[in-house]
Amino acid sequence: MAQIENGGSSTSVHAIVHRPRRHQRSRKKGSRLPDGVVCVTRPGKWGNPFETAGEFRSLLEAIIGVSGQSEFHAVNLQQFAQVNAIARNRHELRGKDVACWCGLDHECHADVLIELANR
Repeated sequence: MAQIENGGSSTSVHAIVHRPRRHQRSRKKGSRLPDGVVCVTRPGKWGNPFETAGEFRSLLEAIIGVSGQSEFHAVNLQQFAQVNAIARNRHELRGKDVACWCGLDHECHADVLIELANR
């Protein structure tokens, strides 16, 4: 709870902080994502060009310089260009929920996007 001064009197305010989270997409008939959730599946602007979230994290962290890593695994130019674009635009995901097909019980590149967009 926070106190706000208002002309000599104070008012208590309950701050509600939204913590971005990942949703799992579904192919069930009638299934829809909640409003405001950003789809990060392939193909698309936020899609993972790799097979694993670990490969995605490794390159993305190297590009934005958070890992202290100066070398990363071999990637093709298309993969590098896509992850570089994601790195440049990650601020667009700040504070937003995202959705992918991956199960919620396994790490997904969407988890990496949430983490790095909200640093």
